[in-house]
Amino acid sequence: MSWVVSAEKLQLTNGEWPPFTGRQLPHMGGATHIVKLAFAKEGVDVKFAFLPWQSAFDQVASGNADGSLVWSKSDDRAKLVLFSEPVIESSEHFFHLEKNKFAWRDMGDLKGKKIGAVETHYYGEAFDKLEKKRMANIRRTSTLRGSFKRLLRGHVDVVIANRYVAFYTLNAFFTGVEIAKVTFHPKMIRGRAKWRLVISRKHPDGERLIKTFNRGLKKLKSDGTYEQIIKDVTSGRKYLPEMKRFEGDDESEEF
Repeated sequence: MSWVVSAEKLQLTNGEWPPFTGRQLPHMGGATHIVKLAFAKEGVDVKFAFLPWQSAFDQVASGNADGSLVWSKSDDRAKLVLFSEPVIESSEHFFHLEKNKFAWRDMGDLKGKKIGAVETHYYGEAFDKLEKKRMANIRRTSTLRGSFKRLLRGHVDVVIANRYVAFYTLNAFFTGVEIAKVTFHPKMIRGRAKWRLVISRKHPDGERLIKTFNRGLKKLKSDGTYEQIIKDVTSGRKYLPEMKRFEGDDESEEF
């Protein structure tokens, strides 16, 4: 294949993870907007191809795409891709039905629970161990929407999700009556999780592209653009559907 060594044009894969990424969202989502603008600061033009998440990563790992966004860092992934500085920092929580009491301090408290999760998503080392040791019954679906359907039907006890992705999913696809049945535990799953741009290790200019992106990202933060995009995402002003619930959630996260 032909690599673009000049780094003036890049092909990045992407997936549906609104409000951070999404083909139909303004600027294709907050994270997509940040990545495009950061590269533009350094004179790099970026094109995005939306794919199922596993395919999005596989295209990069195999060298058929330059990079992808956005991904949590893990040892397995680091063997195949290079990671940028964080594009998004946010929290993940366990969502559950309001009528069902739920409390937890560590992953050991999840023993025996039926947990809804999304395929290909990495939720941190502790959750990874919980799943591999089969201490809990992890039931993965292709979409977060599917996991929330299972929660409402009583097929899982809790759903693990990024806070704002969950808010978006609930308000976009469920009724006000259904949303009123759902709440979340305030304890973060793994503190403030980080999602990053990745570049294929097979790309001969990969290290330079990561440095180029990081420089552009730093400039976005310096001129206030990054902060404004994040505020638009977390406030729901631009990237979220009309909020049926959680609009009173004023625990704004500092980025």
